[in-house]
Amino acid sequence: MKDEELLSDYVDGRLAAGARAALEARLAAQPALARRARVLKAMKSALSGSAPAMPADLKAELKRRARARAPRRGSSWLEDLRSALSAPWAYGAGAAAFAAAALTVVLLHHPSGTAPEARFSPAPAAAFNDPAAAEGLKSLWRADNGGDGDEG
Repeated sequence: MKDEELLSDYVDGRLAAGARAALEARLAAQPALARRARVLKAMKSALSGSAPAMPADLKAELKRRARARAPRRGSSWLEDLRSALSAPWAYGAGAAAFAAAALTVVLLHHPSGTAPEARFSPAPAAAFNDPAAAEGLKSLWRADNGGDGDEG
C-alpha cells in the first residue's frame, strides 16, 4: 500500500491495530511522514466542519430514489433488457446503429464500375549526370551477394 493510501486510512481510522502500530512507529521516526499525516488530519477536519449536515428528509428521499432505480433481485435479464430499451434514447440509438450498419454494407459491397483515378502523378526517375557516381553504384550492386550481413 502506498504511503498516501496508508495515511488516508490512518486518518479515517480504517487501519487494523497492527498496521496502525507500525505506521505510528514510522511517524515517530520520519518527520516528513508525520507532517503529511498532520496535513491530512487538518484537511479532514476543515472539510468536515465546512459542510452542513444533510437534512434527514433529503437523505431519506435520495435513498428511496436509489432503491427504486436499483435492479430488483430475482428479475430476469430479459426484464432488465426490456426496461433499458424502453428508455427514450434507446430508439434513437437503435436507429443510428441500424443506419451505420446499412451504410457500411452498402459502401463495402457496392461494385465499382471504373477503376479509381490516380490523384498524383509518380515522381520522375532520378537521372545520374555523374558517370563516376553511376560506376560506383554498379560496383556496389555487383559486390552484393544478397545476404543480410552485408546490408545497411
